[in-house]
Amino acid sequence: MKAGPKSQPTAGALALSDLPERGGERVIAFNERYCRIPRGVGARQRFILREWQKDILRQLVDDPRPRTGAVSLPRGQGKTTLAAAVAL
Repeated sequence: MKAGPKSQPTAGALALSDLPERGGERVIAFNERYCRIPRGVGARQRFILREWQKDILRQLVDDPRPRTGAVSLPRGQGKTTLAAAVAL
């Protein structure tokens, strides 16, 4: 990055009012609408959650919310991607 003051962001606000009110469906809708795959296979394409990922998100975000959640999967099965979806 260059030193000095940074320019103002040019992107507008996201239209979140048409997403579901709350819970897992809101998280799923947000990720599938606004997130893109950053690199690798399918780079720059929309982020489409698999059904088992949607099930995990619903269990983590819908009421009653658990205090902790753990996902145990083999490598290369989307754990990091799923964690990013939860974080967003």
